[in-house]
Amino acid sequence: DMADLRAIFVEGGDGPSRLNQRAFDQLIVALKEQEILAPNLALLWRVPSVDGFDGGVLPLQRYIHALSLFVPPDQVVPDGRLREQLRQVPSTSLLNFLNIQYVMTDKVRDLWFDDIYYDRQIGAKLDVAQPTTVVNVPQPLEATRLDLIGYLEGDASALRMLAADTAVARVQV
Repeated sequence: DMADLRAIFVEGGDGPSRLNQRAFDQLIVALKEQEILAPNLALLWRVPSVDGFDGGVLPLQRYIHALSLFVPPDQVVPDGRLREQLRQVPSTSLLNFLNIQYVMTDKVRDLWFDDIYYDRQIGAKLDVAQPTTVVNVPQPLEATRLDLIGYLEGDASALRMLAADTAVARVQV
């Protein structure tokens, strides 16, 4: 409420005044503008964003339709939170088309195991159609260990055959 804001920002309690009246008035206007559900709030703050309303709270209809480029249409969540729906990194051509340079996701699928953190959000699916994958690391890094998390799909007889020390993956560094 205004009395609390004035006490915090203008009067400053027992200390010196923090904002003059003009600065306080500008602060109130800015705060009120942020409370309005206005499209392109990210644009106002010069933060590049694909969605329409401040991070997906009330996404634009055209944004919801565009999500089908990233997520199968039957799996699109109406609130538009794409970061929670991504199962894999979108294609490079789509990222380039939208000028997306970074992909940030939630930690809902991450795992701590034996005091080691595993980021399980984005992975690679290897199968007959895509038997290999290459990960380019643009900056050198030092690693003392490499762990992989995986699972196999198939019927019971195929999985029993693999249980006999059959190699299912190979890592080349």
